[in-house]
Amino acid sequence: MTNGIPERGSAPAIGPGGSAPVIGPGGSAPTKTPLALPAVGGLSEARAARLLEERAARLAARQGRAGETGAALAPVLPPMLACALGRECYGLPLERLLAVQPATVLAGLPVMPPPLLGLFARAGQPYAVLDLAAMLGLPPAPPPAGQGAADAPAGHLLLLRGGPGRVALRVDRALGVVTPQPLAAPSGGPGDQGGAVAGRGLVPAGPLGPRERVLGLLDPDRLLQPFLSATSAAGA
Repeated sequence: MTNGIPERGSAPAIGPGGSAPVIGPGGSAPTKTPLALPAVGGLSEARAARLLEERAARLAARQGRAGETGAALAPVLPPMLACALGRECYGLPLERLLAVQPATVLAGLPVMPPPLLGLFARAGQPYAVLDLAAMLGLPPAPPPAGQGAADAPAGHLLLLRGGPGRVALRVDRALGVVTPQPLAAPSGGPGDQGGAVAGRGLVPAGPLGPRERVLGLLDPDRLLQPFLSATSAAGA
């Protein structure tokens, strides 16, 4: 391990069930596999792909029924990972999500412009960790009592795919996979600046708790665009 980043041999991947150690190539020391997140359903690439396939099948069936009856289809949103930032909730398209893991100790850099929090490695590849709250102009969550700057940040890391560079977003909590209903909500809500929030979606009571929740629907490309220079400077 160098500067807090596991060397290329180690793989801090997310285990599907949890606690068994992962042995790196060449017999390297075992590393503890992060526990799967029950609320997220042990989200992995295979599970994400399966959820997307199931949604496509349901949508095709609805389109077939609508074609037979001549009924108009309501807009359908893709499956999303709901996450919490303080009192606000946001949704990230599942197709843009590589993995979810508990926040870990990060390696710092001599210069770290906000919202860059540091670097960590997964399967030998560095990821730049960005604070989603700072990206949306929200106040950052205070660290837990007794936690110092050198400790791991609280919350979860959402590893993205399909964009430039290797980026992970830090959130207060990953809540679960949902398919929200679109809302015609007015713009100007928390975090809406820059077009990063493409709209609003409603999650009925049940998937995320006893009350319905309104999500800000994130556009990953617009979200990342202002911060690409920071991630490039980090080498991710």
